[in-house]
Amino acid sequence: MLQGQLGKFPWRIFHPLERQLASLQPKWFLQIRALPKPTPVHYSGIMQFNDADAAKFWPIFQQYDAELTTIGDGRTQLIVDYARNYEKLTDEADALMNKALELESQRAMLKKKYFDKMKTTLSATQAAKFFLVENEIQHIVDLQISASLPVVQTASN
Repeated sequence: MLQGQLGKFPWRIFHPLERQLASLQPKWFLQIRALPKPTPVHYSGIMQFNDADAAKFWPIFQQYDAELTTIGDGRTQLIVDYARNYEKLTDEADALMNKALELESQRAMLKKKYFDKMKTTLSATQAAKFFLVENEIQHIVDLQISASLPVVQTASN
């Protein structure tokens, strides 16, 4: 359904640390990087705001987007660390997974925070609509990223 509107998250993932990861030159990085960047037009078309609601929504969205970018930077660093070590992970695997789970938790808490702001400022229905769309986009993008990453190499017993 949203295939033409994918990409909300990856453009946040790869901005300042992009050069670091690109220097490793893995083929899967190029696949991740090719995901399209959405624009406010994507959300406007889906949300169908009137002028009053748009004036309320966009400042909240910009705050949300800025905080989500910080989490995306953490994901970028995690992918960089994984890319450097996936063929020889040992004790680092625990730290990398804990960081991945922490970032997932931060993203969920951020969504809850901004759902509450949006439902108070707009309506619960508008807030739910936005986060249903946001979740769908993030799940699709997360799947594309995960499918592009190489699998950890483990020693056989």
